Amino acid sequence: MCGKTPGIGFKNFLFQILIGEELLIRLRKAAITVSYGGLVTDAISALMVLAALWMENVVIQGPKAVSNENALTLKFSPMIDGE
Repeated sequence: MCGKTPGIGFKNFLFQILIGEELLIRLRKAAITVSYGGLVTDAISALMVLAALWMENVVIQGPKAVSNENALTLKFSPMIDGE
């Protein structure tokens, strides 16, 4: 026996969450008059709910600001009249 546990793997799980969130965003942007009742199965609906719950706990942070004393600055002097 190999030591692996059965499942889809973490990478594929995150990919499914991303797909579910993308679908949820697109459906929220769609016109209200459009009906997807026959296309959205129970599994797809559950995926969208799971993705929404997962994304509630995701915090996206940008890079931290660098203080001026550690920042590298380039002096720019534009050429004026061919100088």
